[in-house]
Amino acid sequence: MLTEGKYIPSTAWFASEGLRTQRADAHAVMAEYLATWQKLPEVPGYVKASFDVWLAAQLAKVDTTPAASAHA
Repeated sequence: MLTEGKYIPSTAWFASEGLRTQRADAHAVMAEYLATWQKLPEVPGYVKASFDVWLAAQLAKVDTTPAASAHA
């Protein structure tokens, strides 16, 4: 355990670890979105949306911020 030694981690350490974890989670989520987009089939007569356009549409569907909920 971290506190069993003579050194106790500082608040800054916990903050940096939290940010590192958030970045890792964000990268994993983005990788999942990219993999999903890459698996989208090519449909004759339609143009597959670019990743950024498709991602914006996906994120708009799952936007749970209070402002977005108020407009729904």
